[in-house]
Amino acid sequence: MPVALIDPLRGNKRACLSEACIEMLEKNQENSCSLSDIAAIEHWWNRKWQISLDYYLVSQAKMENLSRKTSPKPFQKIDIFLPREEATEQYSLIQALIERKTHRKFHNSSLSLEIFSTLLLNLKEELFKGVWNYFLVVFNVSGIPEGIYQYCPLQHGLTLIREGNFREELVPLLCGMVASLTASFSMILSVDLEIAHQMLPYERALREIYVDSGRIAQKLLLKGMQYHLGGLPSPAMRDSPMCEFLQINPNSCMPLYTITMGIIAEKNSSTTAAGNI
Repeated sequence: MPVALIDPLRGNKRACLSEACIEMLEKNQENSCSLSDIAAIEHWWNRKWQISLDYYLVSQAKMENLSRKTSPKPFQKIDIFLPREEATEQYSLIQALIERKTHRKFHNSSLSLEIFSTLLLNLKEELFKGVWNYFLVVFNVSGIPEGIYQYCPLQHGLTLIREGNFREELVPLLCGMVASLTASFSMILSVDLEIAHQMLPYERALREIYVDSGRIAQKLLLKGMQYHLGGLPSPAMRDSPMCEFLQINPNSCMPLYTITMGIIAEKNSSTTAAGNI
């Protein structure tokens, strides 16, 4: 009777007779996991951090084929180039720190292109440059049609994935959070797994990437507060549907964190975020 054998790390699948399968198992006993490998797997499994375990195992499987030196990302086709001149800040950084809090509802005004561009310019100092892919769902930004885009920091421009109003569609993807219904845009921070495995081929890499995602989110939120913009940061999302929504391959790009931002309603009377500059 045929037996199906699947290698979950490499995605290989083949069928063989039960007798051959037994012989293969006996042979592979000599090449079983070392005690250190088992200890590393148990470390993640016992903490119920299966995503970290997956990252660790895949990293180990790819180590033989990957170089530690990473090649730069190729230039994207840019559909919208953004202005590089930064808008004048309304709050100091200290004031922004004092005012910083989570916002889930926003004023329904158009966010100025200059302020939107200024926020994105602050994505240039990541700890792990090259690891991140930035996806933006634009709802209400002056000069930019509604739709899903990928942002390229090097060229400071947007590549269109698809146009449309996705306010309501994003709510179930973010586990029921409704901030997108009134926000100006949402950003989805995603990890390029191929580059991450090249740059960070070690056990605690995913934890460091998570820390970096928090840094990026807080940096954007604080910068936003300097322009009277609030936001809702969250790692909660439905992973596989989000990949389908962004039209990305989950085996090569992993969404980790979202930041939904918009104009703070109680500040709107004095704000320049609505395009009054």
